[in-house]
Amino acid sequence: KKAIAVDLNNYIIIDGHHRYNVLKALGCSRIPALLVDYFSPIIKVLSWNGMGEISKYSVIEAGLSGKLFPARTTRHVICFNGNSFHISILEPDVNIPLSILKKG
Repeated sequence: KKAIAVDLNNYIIIDGHHRYNVLKALGCSRIPALLVDYFSPIIKVLSWNGMGEISKYSVIEAGLSGKLFPARTTRHVICFNGNSFHISILEPDVNIPLSILKKG
């Protein structure tokens, strides 16, 4: 029900890999996406295990090479007015029928 977040320069999925994979498995050729400026200073990449920040360049390199990090390695957050929010807060709800997403 939500768009996935994608870097607008490299088209790397930032958030929504599971949604992407499910839609592909269902035969969808269209996937709703929110394009984000990944290198914006308000976007931070943290580790899920609390070990600090992860380099955005390493995330892009992993995406472009196809050698993805294991699930739950990165946690993308938006930092605004001293608060951090998961990037999914930006992802709009979409109510597009699967029949439309499956059209080529």
